[in-house]
Amino acid sequence: MPKSEQSLNELLHEIRRIEDHRTVLSEKKIQKIYRNLMKELNAFLGDVYTKYADKDGKLSIALLYQNSKYAWFIEEIDKNCSKYLPLSSKEISDVVDKVYKKCYVGMIDAVRTSNYEALREIPINSSVLKRSMKNDIEKLTLPQILEKHRSEIVYEVKQTLNMGLMNGERYETMTRRINDQLNIGYNKSNNIVRTETHRNIEAGFNDCAQEISKSLEDSDLVYVKTWVTMRDERVRPQQRYKTKSGWKTGKANHMKMEGVTIKATDKFKLEPGVYADAPGMSGTARNDCRCRCSLVYDLITKEEYEKIKKK
Repeated sequence: MPKSEQSLNELLHEIRRIEDHRTVLSEKKIQKIYRNLMKELNAFLGDVYTKYADKDGKLSIALLYQNSKYAWFIEEIDKNCSKYLPLSSKEISDVVDKVYKKCYVGMIDAVRTSNYEALREIPINSSVLKRSMKNDIEKLTLPQILEKHRSEIVYEVKQTLNMGLMNGERYETMTRRINDQLNIGYNKSNNIVRTETHRNIEAGFNDCAQEISKSLEDSDLVYVKTWVTMRDERVRPQQRYKTKSGWKTGKANHMKMEGVTIKATDKFKLEPGVYADAPGMSGTARNDCRCRCSLVYDLITKEEYEKIKKK
């Protein structure tokens, strides 16, 4: 097997570490956005309660209608949500774009630096590089996901407020309910940013690896990828979740994928009818959502690859 003076996967690991840190910074920015939204809504509710609550400090739909303020009240909630929630969506979209670009280009640099002579002079197809910079394929559904998420948060906030008004709740109870609802929205945003950045980190590496692999088709070398899990108690299907009917175990099984090696251009078979080029890219929530698996890449001879296939 061709040897490298510097481990390619050590270099890729460093790129992953940097991009994971970028993800953490984005999570902090999103958290700040939600905190600002909470402050705005709490301040607005405080003003409304001061002006329109009854002598017991309770506010109801009837009181707002009595003062012809119900439509205005809902409109102001919309304005506050429309001011902050798009900022969260933009942050997620931007970080997804950045990690893909950094990983695609970073793998090219890593291959050169790792001193694999067989890979050093491989040309990268310019059309593939252009696609990587636009990242059209993996981002086709992201805008729809973010818009759906934003709509759900606005709907839930309004529902929570309406329920509070119907029950004639005090300010403290109402703000607590709203803050709880926004915390749920923030956690879902984190879920999206974690899932999508992981998907695009792996997609950036994999797209570049596939292009490199195609350039080796006429040689005696094979560029391969190996599925690696985190090897802890959270690897699927070990993690259990609670439902209305009790505790359940997910159907996805990534433990069985540990150490599976295939050509960089091939797809992993996760389950019947479900395939993926890399972790996070199966298109199924049970396999992709907050997946932490990754791929390691290697350059081996065809003879070595045949031995791996037999195993």
